[in-house]
Amino acid sequence: MQGLLDDQSLYPSIDVSGLRDRLFRLPGQCIEAWSKTKLLQVNIDSREIKNVVIIGMGDLL
Repeated sequence: MQGLLDDQSLYPSIDVSGLRDRLFRLPGQCIEAWSKTKLLQVNIDSREIKNVVIIGMGDLL
């Protein structure tokens, strides 16, 4: 028996915000963001770091 989510042709009508596609792009966005950190020149003693906060701006598309 097939469920509703087994029929990929229905995805566009169910996922009107395009969340599925945005989730598929997330790994590439993380890789891009990580590679951009190599361009930063920061003088911080990493032993002093206690917390890390990851934030971002939402995509309205």
